[in-house]
Amino acid sequence: MDTLENIIEVNNSGTNISVCTEISESKSVLGFVSPYSLYAKGETEKFYQDVESCTEKTIALLRARLGNDIALYLQFITTNHVERPRAREEYLHELLMIGILWKEHSSQVIRSMKASIGIAKYLYRSRKKYKKYKPYIDKVRGIFSTATLYFNGWGIQENQEMTPALFIKLVNWLEATGEYEHEVKRFKNWQVFLATLPEDYFNALYSRITVATEAVLSLAYVDLGEYLADVESYIHAHKDDFRWKEDVLLCSRPLGEYCMNILGAQIMNNAMKKEFSTRKTRVVLAPGCMREYDDTRCQAYDSGFDKLCIGCSTECRISKLVKTGWREGFTIRIIPHSSDFSTWLEQWKDSEEIGVVGVACILNLLSGGLQLREKNIASQCVFLNRVGCSRHWCAQHNSPDFSQSQLQNILKHRIVHSKTEMR
Repeated sequence: MDTLENIIEVNNSGTNISVCTEISESKSVLGFVSPYSLYAKGETEKFYQDVESCTEKTIALLRARLGNDIALYLQFITTNHVERPRAREEYLHELLMIGILWKEHSSQVIRSMKASIGIAKYLYRSRKKYKKYKPYIDKVRGIFSTATLYFNGWGIQENQEMTPALFIKLVNWLEATGEYEHEVKRFKNWQVFLATLPEDYFNALYSRITVATEAVLSLAYVDLGEYLADVESYIHAHKDDFRWKEDVLLCSRPLGEYCMNILGAQIMNNAMKKEFSTRKTRVVLAPGCMREYDDTRCQAYDSGFDKLCIGCSTECRISKLVKTGWREGFTIRIIPHSSDFSTWLEQWKDSEEIGVVGVACILNLLSGGLQLREKNIASQCVFLNRVGCSRHWCAQHNSPDFSQSQLQNILKHRIVHSKTEMR
């Protein structure tokens, strides 16, 4: 089986990988290496081709291993009116998430005390409830999470099989971190479902998930490994920088989770593509890190939760995107990374008019997509080509870009549809 280390070794010694000039400059001028880069094979169009191919193969593997389990789960969902049924591929990905998150975090889960998990949950709820004290609570969360949830078991491979009790503990641990709020909502449905079945079924399902997870990760490391070549080195280089900070778990998330999020975002894109194509009004949600300036210099004005660009810089990526939106018929909203995002989305819940394109880095895009899915908002997503947020990833503001051609590919179906309507 090819490991990521083997892939990187091959690529470093005779490789034809071309690196975008922009990334080369950011490394030399800013001294910052992004944990991932969609420029690894030159133009970012190649990344989206590889993701599409890898996703197709992933779904085939998951169907072969877990298709019968999804059929049983769908029956449970429908009979008990748990939710409006989603695409089978989305439920397959939920089982893949369980497999990857257990593989990557089982040591921390097993070593975390029940009381610590409970305290961490309380702190996370408090930061959302008492917004005035959020900065202070986050400092406490950073220290507490570092000591009790993350570095307690970091880098240790347990290789312990998951039991029903440990699955519940995994879900509670993920919830306590505050980084998996919407993934946890998906897993709690599985908790209820699995509680109705004998333990023998759970054990057999876990075995199938484990085999499928290993197969998918092996495939993803080959197909996507070059784009993620700096993940592990970034984590090790900055491990001490993360320590005691509120975002310790976000910035230290391991390689398998990058693959999990890429595949999950593509699966949701596929599931919602048809519905999105019927929406006449398009809104692109762009992250604040794409701006040319940080908050101290950016003149975008607040519109409640989000910000609206006024074009204060001709070099700003957001400003350029706004002008493209004028020509192509979509609007831009600048969105901060915030726990209030779900509340803000309520304005478009169940809308049959609005279609949303979310732009974010790999580790935030899946969570954002799950929130849009939960609100029944037709959406598509585009990855940032690299990270650049000074709040989490680098010492100074380092505005990242995304694939304009990918955005055009997403929007073109609406354009064709509109022309047909005009005839």
